[in-house]
Amino acid sequence: MIVTNVKFLFYLISALKNLSFFRCRVLSDIVVVDYPNRPSRFELVYVLLSVKYQVRVLVKCFVGEVGMVDSVETLFYNAN
Repeated sequence: MIVTNVKFLFYLISALKNLSFFRCRVLSDIVVVDYPNRPSRFELVYVLLSVKYQVRVLVKCFVGEVGMVDSVETLFYNAN
């Protein structure tokens, strides 16, 4: 599991997809968990799959109620 700042989320997922060391070419899930009592209320988790290396990578970040998250739709069509 990789925990990152929401500012770097798009670039991290792009690197995990395109770098030959990882090759996470499949986005299997996007999950959001709501923790109402936390300052960064939402926990956003992307589950990526590397078929070549047979491994799943979880990328997690935390977002507040008014925070914005860059879409990864340009990287993975199924993120739409």
